[in-house]
Amino acid sequence: MEWGKWALIIAPRGAPGAGTRVDIPARPIHPPALMEHPPPSRDGQRVLLVVSLGLAVRLVIAALVPLTTDEAYYVDWARHLAPGYLDHPPLVAWLIAGSLRLFGHHELAVRLPAVLLQAGTALLAASLARAWAGPRAALAAAVLLQGAPVFSLGAMLATPDASLAFGWVGALWAFDRALTRNPRWFLLAGVFLGSAALSKLSAGLLGVGLLAALLATAAGRRALRSPWPWAGGCVAVTVASPMLLWNASRGWPSLAFQAHHGMRGGGFSALRLLGSLGAQAGYVSPILFGLAAAAGLRALRGLAVEERPARVA
Repeated sequence: MEWGKWALIIAPRGAPGAGTRVDIPARPIHPPALMEHPPPSRDGQRVLLVVSLGLAVRLVIAALVPLTTDEAYYVDWARHLAPGYLDHPPLVAWLIAGSLRLFGHHELAVRLPAVLLQAGTALLAASLARAWAGPRAALAAAVLLQGAPVFSLGAMLATPDASLAFGWVGALWAFDRALTRNPRWFLLAGVFLGSAALSKLSAGLLGVGLLAALLATAAGRRALRSPWPWAGGCVAVTVASPMLLWNASRGWPSLAFQAHHGMRGGGFSALRLLGSLGAQAGYVSPILFGLAAAAGLRALRGLAVEERPARVA
């Protein structure tokens, strides 16, 4: 460490050292390496480049392609804001309304929240992949999410799926950090989970899955003995409370609507199940669907538990 300039000691005449100069620490000058943030790694820069390029392409397309029927439906919601609607929670309408107010009434303003949320989802997924498997996995996750139809094409549309994906991945990202770094991250996981619930009711399944993951692992059960997971759950309920209160005061019409919508096919049919799996594979891309299926089978066999058994896929 370097020190400041020489300083003159003023002492009574005749005292030892009177009138002499001594080297004292006037003001410590920290080395630049300690004062500056380290530059992002090359792998991190590549992730940012991939996500930025995808964002730029989607912004151009979003500005040129006319709105779909579903998007026009949500724009009408944005003109009549409410804490809930029959078929979906209200976050998509809130986001569109805010963007229209800020940027005017045109296609890009309607779709801008969805496009930006997709970029955020990709960055969160890349960060989570890096924590699990290193920088190459982070780059692979960013590239795959730019190419998957549900993210690359679906993210250009103003639908509840964009905010659902962002909240879903964000909840997993914060949940992982709560188990491996600091349990206070459960609070942020609650914010993400609550925002996902404000997007689609299916986010409730994620909450059930996270609780099951905590119960299934030793580290999770230890975490449940602390207040942080429960506080995170309270945060999630608080964030989602406008939609929950709206439904509760009206006899839960959204749940009834979605239950009827999901059960309209009647009894179980293997053919419909196969058709649904095929549609899901096309929705996320066959490659990503296959990788996800392989990862799920690997996890079920216990082969993915290595150095950090507390991590949850």
